[in-house]
Amino acid sequence: MRDWGLEPHPSASFATPDLAAVARAIGCEAHSISRIDQLDALAPRLRDPQGPLFLDCLLGEAMSAPSRKHI
Repeated sequence: MRDWGLEPHPSASFATPDLAAVARAIGCEAHSISRIDQLDALAPRLRDPQGPLFLDCLLGEAMSAPSRKHI
């Protein structure tokens, strides 16, 4: 909303669940991603997938607005 020049309503703020933890609980390899370099570290695993892999990609305010528009 801030990208559009609007002030977010208080009801728009809520906790982010740990979806990677849920995926691990059911037996999946899972990672929470909040920085691009974390994806770089997983590149070998992404190139050669062996079974299920869950990536919880968290986009926060720290990511610049131009980057968010491309995701």
